[in-house]
Amino acid sequence: MQDGFVHFCWRAGTAREVVQRFFGDATELALLRVKVPPGVTLVPCSAASLQTSGTFVKVQPGETLVRFSRDGCAHLYRARNDPLPWGCVTSRHVIALGADGEHVFPPELKD
Repeated sequence: MQDGFVHFCWRAGTAREVVQRFFGDATELALLRVKVPPGVTLVPCSAASLQTSGTFVKVQPGETLVRFSRDGCAHLYRARNDPLPWGCVTSRHVIALGADGEHVFPPELKD
């Protein structure tokens, strides 16, 4: 959450690309599968439609925004003091850095 958003991926291949591009030297990552609960609104929006303050997007409590960038990445934003509830996480996988310097993804994560 240091970036002010959660990196979202819609496909396994995209997850690998995001890890390689932004977290290449991270020794341990968590890959979470998220299901947005009923009552939470996902709003796909363009960069132009978001108000930004530094690197953080202004989001009202209870509001969830997903911003899709031109390069195919998606970012999930919530209000700073109103994180996405842990109950939305349906599975968690540790993505460790292998001895060869490549991240090791679980075998069930297929493209």
